[in-house]
Amino acid sequence: MPDSLKFVNMYFASSNRPGYFAEIDGLRAIAVLFVVIYHSFPETLKGGFVGVDIFFVISGFLISRQIFGELENKKFSLKSFYMRRIKRIFPALILVLFASLIFGWFALLGSEYSHLGKHVFGGTTFASNFFYWSEAVSYLNDENETKPMLHLWSLAVEEQFYIFWPFIILLAWKFKFNLFFVTLILTIVSFNLNIFQVNDDPAKAFFWPTTRFWEILSGGLLAYFMQSKYRKHKQNQLKTITVSQPICYFNKAMINIVSIVAVFVLFLSAFYISEKVKFPGYVALLPVTSTLLLILIGSKSYISRIIFMNPFFIWIGIISYPLYLWHWPILSFLRIVEGVPPTWELKLMAILLSVFLSWLTYVYVESFFRFKLREKISVSLLILMMMVLSFSGVVIYKYKGFPERLSNISESKMHNLNQIGSAGRIKENSICREYFSNLKTGLCMMNKLSNPEVLILGDSHALHLYEGVSERLNTKTIAMIGGGWRGKHERALDPLVTRQNSEFAKKIYDTVSNTKSIETIIISHLNKDAKSIDYIRTFDYFESLNMKVVYVIGIPKIKFNPESCFDFRPFRFVKKRNYECSTPRSEALESMMLYRNEVDIALKERPSVISFDTAKFLCNDSVCFAKKNNKLLYSNGGENPHLSTEGSIYVGGKLAETLMEK
Repeated sequence: MPDSLKFVNMYFASSNRPGYFAEIDGLRAIAVLFVVIYHSFPETLKGGFVGVDIFFVISGFLISRQIFGELENKKFSLKSFYMRRIKRIFPALILVLFASLIFGWFALLGSEYSHLGKHVFGGTTFASNFFYWSEAVSYLNDENETKPMLHLWSLAVEEQFYIFWPFIILLAWKFKFNLFFVTLILTIVSFNLNIFQVNDDPAKAFFWPTTRFWEILSGGLLAYFMQSKYRKHKQNQLKTITVSQPICYFNKAMINIVSIVAVFVLFLSAFYISEKVKFPGYVALLPVTSTLLLILIGSKSYISRIIFMNPFFIWIGIISYPLYLWHWPILSFLRIVEGVPPTWELKLMAILLSVFLSWLTYVYVESFFRFKLREKISVSLLILMMMVLSFSGVVIYKYKGFPERLSNISESKMHNLNQIGSAGRIKENSICREYFSNLKTGLCMMNKLSNPEVLILGDSHALHLYEGVSERLNTKTIAMIGGGWRGKHERALDPLVTRQNSEFAKKIYDTVSNTKSIETIIISHLNKDAKSIDYIRTFDYFESLNMKVVYVIGIPKIKFNPESCFDFRPFRFVKKRNYECSTPRSEALESMMLYRNEVDIALKERPSVISFDTAKFLCNDSVCFAKKNNKLLYSNGGENPHLSTEGSIYVGGKLAETLMEK
């Protein structure tokens, strides 16, 4: 009999094997199918990302159950625990990361391959969630379709949990603390951190381990409860109960009602939770609670036996981990190479390919390292391979994705290719730090070491004007100071005076007011929900310092992939297409209307302020465009776009001309 069939039969026949829950493999199948469908057809399953929450609960239940049981039987070993985790997690992950780097070498552009290297490093170090949070990524965002390693954030959260969890339990056991209450307290703390952060910093709430641990810990609570009940029943010898079956004291009718409700709520979550809902927050209780109930009921309900113990779902559950790893890179690479969302036919083919690769991975890679090699040899090889991948990711990132790979790209195309991400390359220079010696952090640029006459103030949306302004006004001393808008540490700066509340902001404004040489101040920032009065008071503040005030209205939001504006690609899966690197004017400005209206009110109240509307130069009557005269003007698209170096020279140059006319 072929090895693959042996593995199928072994698992289908093992529902009575101690420690194995066939219905949990079925539940894993539902979880991974939710995620795969969400990633492939998000309009069909808007909340399919809750599959990750199901995985968290299942993982917490199974691993905690194992730890609690081994502690009780005096068999627990940290070394053995981590060796098992390595054998379980590393094989499929290494294969997917390696395959992604190989494919990327032939298919990705320099900046894309550089970012892939960075994110592969994040995957090998189980720090992906921090990487994406630091990049201000929202998981529920179209831009993420071009991040092949994005899905590894959840694996990072799980592994971060299992770095600390065994030590905490071991210490609690040693000092005879009640394990249930230790787990409960940690669950409550993590849940409340989630509630706080989901309003304060939604991206942090989504990606950070401390705001996600409660989901994994809830599985641990259930594991302790079920093990405790099993132990009491066994001691009292009330009836024979096998440890492979969850324990439930509901009568049959109630068991079936509860299971139906739990399944209904689970599917309700997947269909109706969307990016408009703050997640996880309280809403995550829906998939988490439903999963806990289904695990508790186990195989006792009709719905479990019909759905979760169905051979097909058990099979999908068995390959759920490699399927989770494979499906997203394949879909993401397809999106990157095509430059536009792939057709449903291509997506369906990608899913089928993912399933096929997942089965091969399970049978020939996972099983080899988990069951056929000696444990020490297996673990040593896996650690070595992971270290090599980690080092490779760093090298690829450091050398900017080895752009020389693409030798067939013309000089003009390479110039445009270098515009992608160019706005983020300018951070500071020594001249600026020397002049503004009190500003140790934040953004700081200056074209010459003398008293500045023109100051650009704001965040990265002020920074991306600097090159064009300083090039066109090269006879004047131009400075740019401020901070990014990510809201992290002291680097954030809202350039509106009345909304400042940080020491960093106070230092910036003290610096501006004490620099008497400034004749003109240019204010620019990522558009926010400020009111007209905020702008009026800001204009008044700077005018009171005898400065000419210029306000730059933010650039239009063009939703596009800059790599698609020119045909850079080494190859495509389907016939090459011509892409219009633009967005309808009404659509590009629609999301900015409230902001533009408030600014317009303020400018009418203060006619002395010079306004500069970037849309005048980046839009015509019908569209807003990201390229002009065969030059790429944007370094990125989406909700937080920036000008490229060429865009800065073009728009910043127009701004400089406006100043000279005034």
